[in-house]
Amino acid sequence: MKKYKHKKKILFITSSRSDYGIQRNLILKLISDKNIEIGLLVIGDHLIKSKGFTIDEILSDKLNIIGKIKIPKKFYEPSSSSISELQIKLRSKIKQFNPELIIFLGDRKEILVSALCSFFLNIKSIHISGGEKTIGSSDDINRHLISKLSDFHFVSENIYKKRLIQLGEDKKKIYVIGSLSTEKIKNLNLKNKNKIEKKYNFKFRTANTIITFHPDTSILNYKAKDFDILLNALSYFPDLLKIFTYPNSDKGSSLIIKKIHEFKKKNKNSIIIKSFGQEDYFSTIKYIDFLIGNSSSGITELPLFKKTTINIGDRQKGRLHSSTIINTITNKSIIISKIKKVLRRNYIVPTNRIYFKKPNASLNAKKYVKSILNNKKVIKTFIDL
Repeated sequence: MKKYKHKKKILFITSSRSDYGIQRNLILKLISDKNIEIGLLVIGDHLIKSKGFTIDEILSDKLNIIGKIKIPKKFYEPSSSSISELQIKLRSKIKQFNPELIIFLGDRKEILVSALCSFFLNIKSIHISGGEKTIGSSDDINRHLISKLSDFHFVSENIYKKRLIQLGEDKKKIYVIGSLSTEKIKNLNLKNKNKIEKKYNFKFRTANTIITFHPDTSILNYKAKDFDILLNALSYFPDLLKIFTYPNSDKGSSLIIKKIHEFKKKNKNSIIIKSFGQEDYFSTIKYIDFLIGNSSSGITELPLFKKTTINIGDRQKGRLHSSTIINTITNKSIIISKIKKVLRRNYIVPTNRIYFKKPNASLNAKKYVKSILNNKKVIKTFIDL
């Protein structure tokens, strides 16, 4: 094993509970290496009280937080000038830490700004989860832009590697590591039903669901009509326990949050959990019948529990869909029929096709990170097919 004269600094940029949860195993494995120093730049949703102030999860892991940057609500407006403000703040924190390598995940707008900073500061970068498609979301474009700004890529499936090659990326710098998202499920000690009920002050019922719904970012003036349709469909099932989680911070999320609270007031079998945290979220999944909404968790994580996802609309269209997923258009009567189907006593979840099962994703990633640290930063070139 090569030993460095000085510790190699790696910076992770995290903006939400979900992306931190996915990267956590990799971060902890890299920290165990005496030749590497890890820093975390914590931004966005982590620092918002209404989102559960999820920086507490990072603090509980006793990690080295090198900076905290709040993002104003206007940042997600199409014409926002906050992008340049965030870039200036990110650039300053990155230069102070002076990392050898920057790692970021996903497709959010603040991650795109982070990728711009690493590119202009001429620092090597790894993008996790590039090459995916979400046709019904503007995040699709963000993801491809982040990939083009990044030097190396960690993907979960071969189809995503092929798509990055189609984007002109060097196949030698694309690594199929498996899914960091699903790997963590196997390593968690899930809580029993009583502990979940006691902590969140509710009782599971005969039938239970989690609802996670994000705004449609392809609509400029989002009015949440699609979410209204889902709520109307859910009203048809008064005895169903409805566990709402908060949406992400995209434009229109505050309207969805408002509608969730209004629904709860009129529907007694409804609860709201701003942010479960990784362990509690997966523990709760054990005891639900299905997840409904348009969350990526329903596509990547629920299938590993052999649980049904009722996926609404086009937000996740383009991703690999396991056989446990039921896709539907945003139509009240059709959504009701899909829920009825899942709640039938004789319904059996089809598990013949489950994706994202490649083992040891974080160990695979750690191995490649260490080799990348030995590579010099070079000018990217577009690789023609």
